[in-house]
Amino acid sequence: MADYLFLPYLAHGHVNPMMPVAAELARRGNRVTVAVSERFTSQVTAAGATALPIPGHEVRVPAGYSLSELGERGRVLLARWGAWAAAIRTVLRYLRAHRSDAVLADVRLPWAGTLVGWTRSALVWLSTTHLGGSRRRPVLVNMPPTLESTRRSPDRARFITPLVRSAAVAGSAGGERLDARPLVLVSPGTVFARSPDFFRRVAREFANSPWQVLMATGATPVSDIGALPPNVLARDWLPQRALLRHTAVLVGHGGMNSVQEALLAGVPMVLCPRSREQKWTTHRLVDLGVAVRANDAVRLQVEQVADDERMRARCQAMRAQLLAEPGAALAADVLTEVARRDVPNRSRRATMNDSVRGDNRKQR
Repeated sequence: MADYLFLPYLAHGHVNPMMPVAAELARRGNRVTVAVSERFTSQVTAAGATALPIPGHEVRVPAGYSLSELGERGRVLLARWGAWAAAIRTVLRYLRAHRSDAVLADVRLPWAGTLVGWTRSALVWLSTTHLGGSRRRPVLVNMPPTLESTRRSPDRARFITPLVRSAAVAGSAGGERLDARPLVLVSPGTVFARSPDFFRRVAREFANSPWQVLMATGATPVSDIGALPPNVLARDWLPQRALLRHTAVLVGHGGMNSVQEALLAGVPMVLCPRSREQKWTTHRLVDLGVAVRANDAVRLQVEQVADDERMRARCQAMRAQLLAEPGAALAADVLTEVARRDVPNRSRRATMNDSVRGDNRKQR
């Protein structure tokens, strides 16, 4: 049995891809510990892993650039660094007390490399989107290689896809009042907030239409949106993976998790990206003919996409490709091999840790 430590960035789009890998390693009889805040503990437990409690922090980018929104960005950033300072202390104590065979860390954690390096544990990075100019090695990349836009991946990068939770773990669609009408799922992500006007405009476009519309508002309070047409339902969170099995078109943001979940369901997309990575992904998906970029006539685009048989055929072809990929099993194989190769280093660390503990006992 090997011992693994996972260090995710505390956002759904970063924690979720680690959970299938943790579940696969645990299924093989290994011990997996994941450093997460309280809101992610249930996911870690469901994967068969153990949660290492660390402080949480808000991961949210306001919709605009008003003075109040700029102040909000600064407040969120300062709170994040405060939470990271406490997390570093907790993780360092854990690594000194345990002999982790390998650590899987998110590339978004600027402190993980130095911290793990101090303890001489074997380190593997996980990127949940495009690598860009990242020089971290070795790195697992949770995306199909056909979506990589830069073509400058590190030599030791491994594209491993799809790392998504099973529909059963991700939640049931039973409580969302689905009916026989074609379904549009509007899910613009949990990090980059959308203004209430964004959701109001979508609702107005689909009012009194033959479509059923479900909107996941994320960081935007549902109460801020106001009254909605009878065929439009808004929730702060929806079980996206389960709903995609019933969805005709996804109106999304181009986040890698949502994109892979849509492709696994064979669902075409209308995308409204905000971040640089989301724009790269959207550009590649448009080139591949499985998505269009949103404009001011979202309903018209949804109807055109829904009627495009060639686009749906391309989505089904990509679905077949993703289903044939090993996903979490390959990621677990990579980590197992890294842990196996690190055996000599583990022996030296054990000797060093025993020596430190002996010195501490003498001092007491």
